Amino acid sequence: MTCIIGLLDKEKDCVYIGADSLGSNYCSQALYKNRKVFKAKDNNNILMAISGDFKLQNILSIEENLIEEIKHLKNEVDFEHIVKYTSPKIMNLANKYYCITNDKGYWSIGGNIIFSYKNQLYIIESNGQVLESQDEYVAGGSGRNFAIAVLSQNKDKDTIARIKDGLEAAEKHACGVKRPFYIMNTMDDEIVVVE
Repeated sequence: MTCIIGLLDKEKDCVYIGADSLGSNYCSQALYKNRKVFKAKDNNNILMAISGDFKLQNILSIEENLIEEIKHLKNEVDFEHIVKYTSPKIMNLANKYYCITNDKGYWSIGGNIIFSYKNQLYIIESNGQVLESQDEYVAGGSGRNFAIAVLSQNKDKDTIARIKDGLEAAEKHACGVKRPFYIMNTMDDEIVVVE
C-alpha cells in the first residue's frame, strides 16, 4: 500500500529514490514522520526505500554494515555482493526482529526494498531475490504498475520530475498512496519534498 520509485540518473552518475508517506492497512490510514526513503546510518552512498512493514524500515534505518566496509573501501560493491551479503543480511534482520512470515516454506518480508549504492540500482523482492532492471528505473508497492507506466513514457523530463510524475500517477490510481512525497539521492543529502 505504497509507491516507491528508484531512478538512475546517468548524467549525475547517481540514483534518486522517491516515496509517498502514507501508512495504511485495509481499513485505516495515517501519515507518519518515518520516511519510506532513507539513507543508511553509516554510509551516505546507500539509499533505500521500503514498501511494506514500517518495522523493517525502523531496523534498516539504524542498522550498520549493510555493505561490507572493506568492499566499500576497495570500491568492489556489485550485484554479486548485494546478492551474497546485503540481501541475506536484510532477510536475517527481518527474521531476527519478526518482520518476516513463512507460508508453506515461502519466506516473505511482505514488500519490496529499493536498494541503491552510488550509481547502482536494485530491487530486493519480498523473498530476498535481487533484481537489476534493464531499464533505468524500478518501482514497488501498490502504485508500482502506475509508476512504471509513467516512467516508461516521460524520459524527456529531468529525474525529479519523472519521479514526481510516477508518484502522482500512483497517488491518483492506487490505494494507499498519498503525499507528501520525499525524493533523495545517493550523491548528497538533499531531500526534495513534494506537498
